[in-house]
Amino acid sequence: MVLLWSIVAANVGPTGLGEVQLIYLLAIIVGLIVSLGLPVSNAYLIGKARHPASAVLGLNLICLAIGSFIGSSLLFAGRNVLNHELPIAPELFGLLLIWIPLQICGTNFSSILLAQQRFKEQALVNTFQGIVSLVLVVSAVEVVGLHLKGITIALIFATVFGCGYQVVLLHNELRDRLIPALPLVKECIIFSLKGYVASILQFFTYRFDVFIVGHFLGAGALGCYAVAYTATEFLWYIPQAIATVLMPTTANSNASDANQRTLRLCRISIIGSILGGLMLGIAAAWAIPFFLGAQFKSSVILIWILLPGVITFVLSKIIAADLIGRGYPEYASYVSTGGLSATALLDILFIPKYGLPSAAVISSIVYASQSAYLVMCFCRVSRLSLREVVVPRKEDFDFAIRASTALIHQTLHTLRSIPAATATEQN
Repeated sequence: MVLLWSIVAANVGPTGLGEVQLIYLLAIIVGLIVSLGLPVSNAYLIGKARHPASAVLGLNLICLAIGSFIGSSLLFAGRNVLNHELPIAPELFGLLLIWIPLQICGTNFSSILLAQQRFKEQALVNTFQGIVSLVLVVSAVEVVGLHLKGITIALIFATVFGCGYQVVLLHNELRDRLIPALPLVKECIIFSLKGYVASILQFFTYRFDVFIVGHFLGAGALGCYAVAYTATEFLWYIPQAIATVLMPTTANSNASDANQRTLRLCRISIIGSILGGLMLGIAAAWAIPFFLGAQFKSSVILIWILLPGVITFVLSKIIAADLIGRGYPEYASYVSTGGLSATALLDILFIPKYGLPSAAVISSIVYASQSAYLVMCFCRVSRLSLREVVVPRKEDFDFAIRASTALIHQTLHTLRSIPAATATEQN
């Protein structure tokens, strides 16, 4: 996906990248709002094995149909306001209405697969969808000669592919009884609403500045900022993958096992993020101007400003997943509320006056503050000390080396087995 956005940026420039990013983010935001927090409750309820996965899937399909209709209708009704306030090309707006139900579908199906701990299958969905996105975007830009509209259509088709793949993986659940029982509906709604606020507010904390930058500074400035936050958030991929696995695993563990697992993951993740941040900061200085052109040179400074907050925020990713798995989604809601309040106020005050650097400074400070709060909440719930959470130990390095070695061996074994498997299929 990083390669994909790099190709988009190199072909359509900062302004085009900014417009595509706005459409992409609007589809995700509307999906979050109308999903009512179901992806969070899916992981918890299925992880606890309280209800059949087919019944949970049925509830998701009902909410998907209702939410897509409401979200698309409201967005269509407010199209004139959006076109006036944000730099969005009118021909892209109709594509946004198509993209919304697909985004909701992909997110909800993904949460069900992950709640069932089918991590490998969902990883394949993400991988192949990324490959399809890359191939279609390159074809649209390089072969057909399309630009903004072609890129957006290519991304929509890739989302269709991902949803279709997930439907195939969930075919057993789709054959079972999909009608949710009343106790499931009640429990799901109660738990979903606790995490619903957190999901929406945290996403707006991530991306509120995007809309402020787009409104006050234009699509070109937004394109440069998009390169910076896309590059720095690359450091979140592994912690986010850990958090995805950690939530249902914690829900299915006792407190002692959950404590030890989360502590080690926090310490290892912060070490890896610091090392990754140093490499990213050094590489960005030459890689971005070389690959994207001089028009994106300001993105380098923005990356350096964002890095301190992005590095510390890996703790939030892991600890929030742990707390939700323990049945405490409200802590994520609290930190998201505070983060969005601070972000909105500071962005509105400083971005119009001081420009892009102020957006990066505000984001970095808010990320670090949110991590500090969640670490304190985790220490209170688990009755562990701050030192145990953040100070690395020798056994952490030993564990990381063993895990990396095992992963390399497993990958090599898988690659070596492919020719044999292919030969068997041919025979």
